[in-house]
Amino acid sequence: MALDYQPMYVLASGMSLEQRRLDVVANNIANADTPGFKKDFLSALAYYTPDATKEPGNASDNPSNNYVYPIMEKIYTNYAEGPIRKTDNPLDLAINGKGFFKVMNDKGQIFYQRRGDFQLDKNGYLVNHYGMKVLGPKNQPIQIPPIATSIHISPQGNVFITTQGTNETPSQVGTIGLVDLTNPEKAGNDLYTAQTATPDTSSTLIQGALEGSNVNPVREMVQLIDLSKAYQVYGNLVKGLETTQSKVSNNFG
Repeated sequence: MALDYQPMYVLASGMSLEQRRLDVVANNIANADTPGFKKDFLSALAYYTPDATKEPGNASDNPSNNYVYPIMEKIYTNYAEGPIRKTDNPLDLAINGKGFFKVMNDKGQIFYQRRGDFQLDKNGYLVNHYGMKVLGPKNQPIQIPPIATSIHISPQGNVFITTQGTNETPSQVGTIGLVDLTNPEKAGNDLYTAQTATPDTSSTLIQGALEGSNVNPVREMVQLIDLSKAYQVYGNLVKGLETTQSKVSNNFG
């Protein structure tokens, strides 16, 4: 007696979907304390075969010859702003608004990020936690002279320094450029790419503060437990189906 593969594909697809959801939620939890991290969520679709009917003559173990089963659609990102935490570090910057920082790697590639825990490299350039240079409105890097005694960054991103022997009169050494992104996509390592990036004049900067992750750890943990249980249910159903079909084959084969 031929086995009916449709239930197996439905259950296996559901099990695979729950595994991907578990991966997404686990990644959210792992980044609950990452500055500027934006949580992800996975959406699913139901796969329908044409006319929801099997085609005569096709093998029943062909997935496209079954009726309907769940598949992953896409991983989406929630860009809601995270909480602002004061640090009093002059190189920590939080964005108040939807803008992104621009950073450039050693190959000249430009990426974007919300994370604002910056530092100075050995040459005095303002860089992110990977050593990528923070850029101004015209993609120019920002360099702080070694004689600077203090750094002040205005809400508009203007970078001022004071130096000894100048009566502590601030002088501007650069401007941090913020951009508004169209269809941003995560590129890994807290970085983003986008179709287009336009200057953002509505967002402002908060010096001495960091934007936290917008992940709610408690909600994510509850979801992780629910997804784990759902994954186990699918696994048990697959085992039960295998046992049932094995008995049917032995008795009626």
